[in-house]
Order: sequence, then structure tokens, then C-alpha cells
Amino acid sequence: MNSEIKFKIKLDEDRIPEKIEWDASDRPEDASSDTKAIAIGLWDDKLSNTLRIDLWTKDMSVLDMKKFYIDMIGGMAESIRNATDDQVMANRIQEVVQELVLHVKNTENQA
Repeated sequence: MNSEIKFKIKLDEDRIPEKIEWDASDRPEDASSDTKAIAIGLWDDKLSNTLRIDLWTKDMSVLDMKKFYIDMIGGMAESIRNATDDQVMANRIQEVVQELVLHVKNTENQA
């Protein structure tokens, strides 16, 4: 059995993303969905490092971008806990997430 994930990126004349659509072969819905940002990490076993693809549309707000990355980091804490059972690493990441949430709230209130 195979599963396929597709991303369609509409670029403007300066090659900046205007629209991002995604779809997956095993999604319950039949239509693709729009999103404002994607972040993909791929492990290169030969080079022993991570390849990253980060894209966002030009109309994504700075605040939403910060929230997106905070959510991503929080998800990494859960992933590392589930994959390795390393509670120390997961807890440390969650501490950073809480610090970032406070930072964003404080900077949002100052604006």
C-alpha cells in the first residue's frame, strides 16, 4: 500500500508563493486544501543531516508565522517523546515552547 502527499505552489512573478494547496491520497476529503505555510524536514541518512523545505505565502501574517513555528516546535516535543521515550529532551523542548508563547504574547501586547 502506498500513500502520496502533494503540494501545489502558485508563485507570483518574483517566485514568491501566493497560494499553497496540499492533498494526500488517504485523506477522507476529496478536494485539496489551502494552507498559508508548510515546513518539511527530511533526514538524509548518507549525509547524516536534515534537509528542510520552508514555504509560506506572502499574505501570512508575522504573528501567524510565529504561532506556526511554536506549534511545530511543540509537535517536535511530542514526536521525540513518542519516538525515543526521551522525557528529558521532550520536557526541555516544551519549556522552550512555553517561553516562546510568553514572548509572543508580550510582544503582541506591546504592539
